[in-house]
Amino acid sequence: DKNVYYEAEVPGLSTFAIVGSTLTTKPSTSVPTQQIPWILIVIVTIVSIIAVTVLLFKTGFLYLERKEPPKNKK
Repeated sequence: DKNVYYEAEVPGLSTFAIVGSTLTTKPSTSVPTQQIPWILIVIVTIVSIIAVTVLLFKTGFLYLERKEPPKNKK
């Protein structure tokens, strides 16, 4: 209850200090993750939607119904 243990990984022998003013009961175990930029997600989503739409048109699952213009009655 009265002891606090710290652990650090250092690339070599070096001098460092551990300071702080707040005591937490649970150590932080969060590992920084690399995030994907939001614009890349948007671009990939749009390209995927276009590719699936083209594929559906080429395979015949989607088609545009062409309406014939009305014939003029004389």
